[in-house]
Amino acid sequence: MAETKDPTLPDNHVTQDEQLLESPRPHDFTHTDTWRVFRIMGEFVEGFDELATVTRGVSIFGSARTQPG
Repeated sequence: MAETKDPTLPDNHVTQDEQLLESPRPHDFTHTDTWRVFRIMGEFVEGFDELATVTRGVSIFGSARTQPG
């Protein structure tokens, strides 16, 4: 199937649909996801640092009704 081009658009113009469907470039991946991973790792480190001082504790999973503290 031949690709039809809109004669009103310049050759280097990318439509919003084409931009949305375009796969991410390797350059974009290295500048966004890498720092996201570091932020998540930082949250783990911060959490473990906070829990390091707890000598005796109880874990409650799945209860959104309890207040922090």
